[in-house]
Formats: sequence, C-alpha cells, structure tokens
Amino acid sequence: LQQTYPNIIVDGGSALSDNTVTYMDSATRILLLLTPNLAALRDAYQFLSISRTLSYTNDKVLPVINQSGRKEEIKVEEIQKALQVNVFGVLPVDDIEMLRSMNDGSPIFLRKPSHPFSKACRKLAGRLVKLVGEPVRPKQVVHERNSGDLLMKSARLG
Repeated sequence: LQQTYPNIIVDGGSALSDNTVTYMDSATRILLLLTPNLAALRDAYQFLSISRTLSYTNDKVLPVINQSGRKEEIKVEEIQKALQVNVFGVLPVDDIEMLRSMNDGSPIFLRKPSHPFSKACRKLAGRLVKLVGEPVRPKQVVHERNSGDLLMKSARLG
C-alpha cells in the first residue's frame, strides 16, 4: 500500500477496526485530532496507549487540537503534560463560519483563505509536508450541484 500510495489520508473515525489499524500500520504519520475537553483527552490517552502497544513511535502519532479557543477548554500545555506528547498543531474554533461552510458545501479555506482556521490548516499542512515529503495530488473533480436537487435527495432520506 505504501509504495503505491505514499501519502494516503484516511479518516479512521472514532472507533478502531481491523481495517483502520491496517491503514495506520502502513501510514508514515497519524494525525490524532482531539478537542480540548476531558472526554476527548481520555479517548486520546487510550488511543496513544493502544498505539504504543502497536509499537508506533512517538513521532508517528501527531496530536492536533481541534476547535481550540473556547474559554472553558483544557489548555494545550495541560494536554501535552497529561498525554506526555508534544502537540503538533492547533486548529481554532469558529462555529459560525464552520456551519456556513458545511451548509454551503465549500471548505472554509477556499471561501476565506485569510481566516485564522485557514491559516492554521496551511501551517499544519506545511509542517506535515516537511515531515513526509510532497503529497501526491489527486485529480481535482468539480461537481455541479443544484441546491434544489440536494434538498430533494435529503428529504427522501428522512
């Protein structure tokens, strides 16, 4: 797998399966996204424990704090201390812009390239490219959407 697709990205979801572990085994790096709250910190701790039993090195699993910037969150320094790892990146929260992006069906970094989230994504991508090399770029496919068709399909689903 790694020879054919050296920089493949897989969203493994929040549960581990045999397939997810197979992809992680062949991955050069694993981005572990977690929100800065106690439940996510506990899950991240468990994931890191499992990854150590799988003999993953500390530089293979890269923790990324997602939705950072809320007043009640656990601070990055506390997360690093609890998990005994360095945080690789931080992505800021902006609930309003994220909701707009989801509703529009267009990523925020294309709609608003100078937004703090967009800048944080570019910084994270740049750091990752330095670690693993230039990513393989898939052909860009543009899908035309008629919003009426989309809503009709959604209505049929329930």
